[in-house]
Amino acid sequence: DYEPVFGKDLEDIFIKENKKRIEHINKTCAKLKSDRFVELWKIPNRWQQQLIVDQNNKLAYCPVHGAGYSSWAMKLLELHGDEIDDDLDPNEAINTLLKTFPQIEDSKDVTFISDYDTFMVVRHPFERLLYYYNSKFEYAGNISMYIEYGERMVKEYRTLQDVSEEKANIHLKNVRNYIKSLTQGSQPLPQTLINNPYAQPLGPTFEEFLRFVIDPNKKDSKMWMPMHLSCSLCTIDYNFVLKFEDFTYESLDFLDNIGIMPDRNAFDYLPSLDGPIDPLITCKYFQKIGLEIIKNLIVKYHNDILLFDYDVSYYLECIHKASVKL
Repeated sequence: DYEPVFGKDLEDIFIKENKKRIEHINKTCAKLKSDRFVELWKIPNRWQQQLIVDQNNKLAYCPVHGAGYSSWAMKLLELHGDEIDDDLDPNEAINTLLKTFPQIEDSKDVTFISDYDTFMVVRHPFERLLYYYNSKFEYAGNISMYIEYGERMVKEYRTLQDVSEEKANIHLKNVRNYIKSLTQGSQPLPQTLINNPYAQPLGPTFEEFLRFVIDPNKKDSKMWMPMHLSCSLCTIDYNFVLKFEDFTYESLDFLDNIGIMPDRNAFDYLPSLDGPIDPLITCKYFQKIGLEIIKNLIVKYHNDILLFDYDVSYYLECIHKASVKL
């Protein structure tokens, strides 16, 4: 694992670690694109996500949702000369970034950035899922996400006994109207929802969320699209692949390495400073899902796990511990 070091050896350590990652990615790409894996590996001509181009600093950044995107949006805007308020909303930062910088949307248009530093930030795919579940879906915490996705997750995957479709739709409508009326902060359920199965709990459970994510008939959201697909890995040659697990240090070392000397506190105000989720909290969530679901997650994120050298044994161990307790 990468261990950030301050002092004269910092640059060499970062270069060596990044070089090792890129070599691993290149070898894995060659394997994935072999005949044996031809059905597994499909390279899109068009990005599912824009490649952000900073022409002044000769940087090209492929954002991965849930892996420091808003933090790098703020940092790129700052490098551009924009004033960044400490309380700038992360979504507003991303919207401003997309309005400020040109984007490449087709893999055929990358020749003009051949001398740019191209980079992306990756995150363990299972941690990325848990982050979005916690921040957008748990207890219907984000109203727009509940309306767009959460209601479908609950309707399709919550098992109910002796509830007609007509009654189910009435229950769902009542929940939706209640959620739309919510303001910031938690409120007790009104009496009309006490016996409503779609309000027990509000929003999808972690298992319901994951069942939606792994359903092959559902179109991927940018929130959980595999990272190699969203950034056309194995089609685009990235110079740097940073890991969210050491987000602050790696981001600083990356800027140092490309000749942009950052203040060592340069990422202190950014949303991703908290880093990865506590492993004990992660285990608590994954203990609630079955082996079938995690096997399907491993299939869905197979390429990400291989390309970015992530391990899934901890998550399997969490499930095993839960099964032993039963």
